[in-house]
Amino acid sequence: MSFHIQVSNPSVTEQVNEDDETIGEAIESIFPLDTEHAFISWNGIYIPVSYKYDLSLMYDDIVQMIEALLDSPDGELRIQWPSNTFAAVWNIKWAKGQMKLNAEWRQLLGSTERLLDGSEIVDMDVESFVAEWRPLLVKLYDALTRAESSGSLSIEIAKLQSLLSRLDE
Repeated sequence: MSFHIQVSNPSVTEQVNEDDETIGEAIESIFPLDTEHAFISWNGIYIPVSYKYDLSLMYDDIVQMIEALLDSPDGELRIQWPSNTFAAVWNIKWAKGQMKLNAEWRQLLGSTERLLDGSEIVDMDVESFVAEWRPLLVKLYDALTRAESSGSLSIEIAKLQSLLSRLDE
């Protein structure tokens, strides 16, 4: 069973809206609608993930998930992904460096839910799972730091940089 993330090469507008107060809002601003998607490969089935609308909503949960996996040698986490084009529930359990991720697929961009029936579980080591997220977070970080933004996002961008440095370790 496998899990991989393909980052792709999305376009970036390099302009954050003045009203953006969160990283999620800034991600939505800087990625145009008609750009490449990221893809999650779940047991060989590719699920498109929109930078503009999926990742902008998923960002906080992604960071929470990675921090939980890094901070505790064992635990459980339930994530209800909030996007209507990546509507899924992930139940994650990990211990002794291994994890089991069980997904309930509800509604996905590309209508891949039926393909995923019977392929709900991914078993892998925590380190490999966390490493799959690093290139995606780097792509977001690079786009955010290139975009012109107000100082209100600088603290959140610094937190992302700190998380990336932990992933480098």
